[in-house]
Amino acid sequence: MDLFSCILTFGLALTAILLVIDFCLHRSRIGRRVAEIPGPRGFPIIGNLLDFAVPYDEIFLRLRKFGKEFYPTYKYWILHRPLVNIRHPDDIQIILSSPINIEKTQHSDLLRPWVKEGLLISKGKKWQDRRKMVNHAFTYNLLEEFVETFVEQTSRLLATLKVEANVQGGEVVKEVEPIFSRLSFNIICETAMGIVLDDKDREQYDYLNAIRALAGIFQFRLTRPWLANDWIFSLTKKSKEQAKALGKIHTFSKKIIEARKNYHRMNGWQFLNEPSKKTGRETDDTAINGKRRNHGKLALLDLLIATWKTSGIDDQGIQEEVDMFVAAGYDTTSTALSFATLVLAEHRDIQEKCRKEINEVLNGTPVEKITMKEVQKMKYLQQCIKEAMRLYGVTPLIGRKLSEDVQLKNHFLPRGTEVAIHLYDAHRDPHFWSEPNVFNPDRFSPEGSKGRHPYSYLPFSIGPRDCIGKKFAMLELKVVIAGLISNFYLEPVDVIGDKRFIMDFIMRCSEPMHVKLVPITK
Repeated sequence: MDLFSCILTFGLALTAILLVIDFCLHRSRIGRRVAEIPGPRGFPIIGNLLDFAVPYDEIFLRLRKFGKEFYPTYKYWILHRPLVNIRHPDDIQIILSSPINIEKTQHSDLLRPWVKEGLLISKGKKWQDRRKMVNHAFTYNLLEEFVETFVEQTSRLLATLKVEANVQGGEVVKEVEPIFSRLSFNIICETAMGIVLDDKDREQYDYLNAIRALAGIFQFRLTRPWLANDWIFSLTKKSKEQAKALGKIHTFSKKIIEARKNYHRMNGWQFLNEPSKKTGRETDDTAINGKRRNHGKLALLDLLIATWKTSGIDDQGIQEEVDMFVAAGYDTTSTALSFATLVLAEHRDIQEKCRKEINEVLNGTPVEKITMKEVQKMKYLQQCIKEAMRLYGVTPLIGRKLSEDVQLKNHFLPRGTEVAIHLYDAHRDPHFWSEPNVFNPDRFSPEGSKGRHPYSYLPFSIGPRDCIGKKFAMLELKVVIAGLISNFYLEPVDVIGDKRFIMDFIMRCSEPMHVKLVPITK
């Protein structure tokens, strides 16, 4: 038998095997139930893979098209894996309110080289223990202290922007994502890791660039399902790029963790034992890239180290949570800030109403003196942020792998089924939102919120596995935007509604976003 005949025979045999496997999967318990759900027609073996063989910025549009065509529930197959897609609040409630169905889908495994078995993707008892442990980092008292950091970092940003505006003749056009990324990164490093960064340090920029590189690699693997296999992925150039980026990220966080441990050792662990003691801000020779936080302000890392001392978490566990919180805490918030800024720039009347409220609340108090008390009084600003997150939430969908059988409104899903919950479309569902594409902050006034389905709006998810940092994020958003619009008029340059979106870890614009900042003369 010649080479061609051997290859042909092997190909036919492999195809036959794959067809048998495909037949068995479609007639399994999950396959039979999924077949009852409408969805785009697929092909044997590859399923609906060709439907998503489009440019990155068209994948999100394709998902939305299917969601509208097969409302409210549809399915598709990617190779051997079916995915059920839901958007109706009743179905969302059934899934997310369950204390059992908290396992993430297989897509989350692509993050495992980065965050290992941390809170983001862990499950079972480990997730429960970590969740309880990390909850202590978001008590009211600690959030109140974090507001001080939000204010300090915002004040530094405002000062820089004012200087730029003066140099450029009284106004400045800025690409919003880079400035908010840097701001949010500084904030999360100070609150999560207990360090104040030096803006000139190259290592920090390398860290940010490494996270962005990982986001691109995650997207690359997500749209090429055969690369979900680690062995196959290891044969690609992207695998080497991922290893390089992970090396930078883990090296950076390890250095900070070890330095913070040494700092507490040198001080006899007293600041972990006396978290309420205020001793003033001091420099620390063991610090990396800047000075340490106030001894009395416990960062998330300090709380993890305190638990580590009692054998409640090991070194790897500390790094898992630090890596996860830094990435999730800066990337999501900076993108939310970017979206909210563009939306407010486009709606000057609403922006002015926010500005009036902020000025009334502050009553002459400079931004540098804002406290939790003032932030909590900014009710209309919070409505604007909520409405911006309804229209442009940074998490367009979340996934769950069912740990038990589930009966939705119209379909039965067996244990093991993977479900994608489309938050973006749930937030724009005309059955639950009048004029869903219109920016209207009054939707979130006390009167406008009456009677709303509790699962029709969930930018931070909801239920047992909701976003643990949601209060932290909202406070940061309010402080930064309050500082920004009390010092600058925001004028539109790019219209967010004209942008296309891509999905990697989160949803973001496929192109740069700009806004014009005009200083307010006082």
